[in-house]
Amino acid sequence: MASTDTQRGRGRGWRILLIVVAVVILLPILVLIGFATLFDADQYKPQIVAAMKNATGRELTINGRIGIGLSLRPTLEVSDASFANAPGGSRPQMVTLKRLELQLALLPLLSRQVEVERLVLVAPDILLETDAQGRPNWQFAPPQPASAQPAPSAAASGG
Repeated sequence: MASTDTQRGRGRGWRILLIVVAVVILLPILVLIGFATLFDADQYKPQIVAAMKNATGRELTINGRIGIGLSLRPTLEVSDASFANAPGGSRPQMVTLKRLELQLALLPLLSRQVEVERLVLVAPDILLETDAQGRPNWQFAPPQPASAQPAPSAAASGG
């Protein structure tokens, strides 16, 4: 009779251990899958475009979707995107992409730091050129605020 109680105790211990392991492993995976399917990254498209314009002074166009890839490492996926060329460039777009995949390190994200682990460009078309003054199109300058630009003088305006 004692051996039967011991066997039941061991069987019960194994069941509890399996339940704990399942909760510890499966729960985070289910949370990640739920987040990736419910999170709509497309809602941030206007903020991303505006941030690029503020940082570089050039237009970013995202014609496709922005999504989160299902993996153990967060992967941002952007499809059908283009980035404007410098004024006076030989063509309007400096970069066009069929798809971009940006994989981020998870631990730095927890401390609010962005660390790119992998960047994949699918079907990129990148144009690097210099203008007549020798300025390269890969150097970016944020747009100048209106107060920093000199006001036209009355003599220059003809009035």
